[in-house]
Amino acid sequence: MTKTNEKPRICDILGVEVGESFTVEGANTADGKVIIYHIQPDGRFATEPPNSMRSSFYFVDAINKPEMVIHVASGEMTGLLTGKEKQILSMAREFGAQWASRDNLRGAQDYVVFWRERPMLVNPELCGKEYNYGGLICSIQKRYLPFVHDGALLHIDTLLNS
Repeated sequence: MTKTNEKPRICDILGVEVGESFTVEGANTADGKVIIYHIQPDGRFATEPPNSMRSSFYFVDAINKPEMVIHVASGEMTGLLTGKEKQILSMAREFGAQWASRDNLRGAQDYVVFWRERPMLVNPELCGKEYNYGGLICSIQKRYLPFVHDGALLHIDTLLNS
């Protein structure tokens, strides 16, 4: 970093912002709790729970394969889902959904969509954060899950277990 207001390069590599909560596919503690990462302003990472074993191993995996990064709802929301939000996510999970995102493909940003498999970006340089529709299960009005922000791709089990 050359300027104090510049974000660390690691954020660009991983596709996250300073302070944003994210995890890495497979990053769990020995007791099965999901490891949540945050990039600090100086470029170092911190984890929840703190000093998690093997967190560096998973972090290196994410650097080498940024597609393994899973964006989690903002830190202040983690662990604070309402009963209704948990119920909606649990029902979607029962139907086979593993991922939730805002629907940007058709400009219908008033909906959260649920996916069976992790959706893949389609021509990101041409159409922004638009996803293909393979594995689409269903959608719901965003007012029921307001924490799913534009551009987010959230792993449902991570949300339910955090």
